[in-house]
Amino acid sequence: MEDGIVDGGFGEKIASYYGTSDMKIVNLGLLKTFYDRYNPQQLLESLGITTDQIVETVKKLV
Repeated sequence: MEDGIVDGGFGEKIASYYGTSDMKIVNLGLLKTFYDRYNPQQLLESLGITTDQIVETVKKLV
């Protein structure tokens, strides 16, 4: 889970480190774009980063 933008973030570095190994990695965070006048809850939902969506994503990995 990034604290900002996914592109170029720490999660991307971790994913590239593990490369083709069996490690399962999902990077979640904001897209590299300018968000102007948005509803925060709707933005989180559209990016799949609400609490419920994150839990479901993790469950699918296990």
